[in-house]
Amino acid sequence: RLFHGWHQRTRMKINFHSCGSIVELLKDLVECEVDVLNPIQLSSANMEPEKIRNIVGQNMVLYGGAFDCVQTPPSTDAELVYQQVKKNIAALAREGNYLFAGVHNTAATTPRSHIEAVLRAYQDMRNMYKNGPKKQCSIFSVNARSGARKGFPEPEVSACERALSRWLRMVSCRSARILRFRS
Repeated sequence: RLFHGWHQRTRMKINFHSCGSIVELLKDLVECEVDVLNPIQLSSANMEPEKIRNIVGQNMVLYGGAFDCVQTPPSTDAELVYQQVKKNIAALAREGNYLFAGVHNTAATTPRSHIEAVLRAYQDMRNMYKNGPKKQCSIFSVNARSGARKGFPEPEVSACERALSRWLRMVSCRSARILRFRS
């Protein structure tokens, strides 16, 4: 009943933001007709991607959870980052209704190799799901500008920003689709 009236009167979608472990609340959020859950903070207790998707099924869009730059040390091998991101996307996007994003904004201290691994995993999974559910779309949360203030060399940040900007433009047109998926 919490959001039912809004859904009856408008085309508004409810984006519920809650950090931490909320796995025990997921069934209630589905019952309350929450449309989007953000973020998917996998580093919290019991927040396994498979478990989350099993609980919400196709009833809710899951937003984020692909990569946690806060919990992934800069020394982590890029191939491990790639494999983890692919695994997270596979679980979270299994039913469609998934917005690709990290758990947090991309930190200025995130190595370029990690960002490239995340983008490569996204592209590989996107290609795999290309003919999949129409409800799927993609976005990525980026905070690359803060790198210049955190001591990153300006040319590297600018090149990274340009690459991410191109990539964001490529996927941003599809991100609007999520707002219409239940209309």
